[in-house]
Amino acid sequence: VEAYESYFRHYSRVYSPLLPKDKDAAILDVGCGIGYFLYFLEKESYSNIFGIDIGEEQLNICRQYASNKVEKIYDLVGFLRKHEHSFETIVSIDVFEHFKDEELFPVLDAIKNALSPHGTLILSVPNAACLTSLFTLYGDLTHCRLFTENTITQLLLSAGFVNVQLFPNEKTVIRSFKSRRDK
Repeated sequence: VEAYESYFRHYSRVYSPLLPKDKDAAILDVGCGIGYFLYFLEKESYSNIFGIDIGEEQLNICRQYASNKVEKIYDLVGFLRKHEHSFETIVSIDVFEHFKDEELFPVLDAIKNALSPHGTLILSVPNAACLTSLFTLYGDLTHCRLFTENTITQLLLSAGFVNVQLFPNEKTVIRSFKSRRDK
């Protein structure tokens, strides 16, 4: 629960200004994992929220600590196509680096079609221009690629998104390790 509160504070600073003012707006969290963002949305009184993920274990944790408004999916593009113009906002935090090159445009096309006509995609990806980018890329076997400011902008514009804006997303990670003496 402490981690959920920590992410809540971070998301409040970073994402609150980007979210719809209407608390009834339909918001989809793509790759919701264990539900940190859904927890944030519920605490911010958003009522029409939904999360999807491919991992049943993560969704079970999400249901326990964050939200029951989740579904396991096997086909992201298929899911999005079934929900044409359904969402005011689609959020995807630290997911796009897991897509293979050939998946990027089909996923973005499906997201565009699932958004309402004036909807917003909020996307967060690790920054490949960061000094630790190689650790990020190779720190998880499921990472396929990283993006720089230029490549993510190029990708989104090429996929037909307009008004692409980039914002710094500074994360503070505090880890505490017991020393060998403390064991």
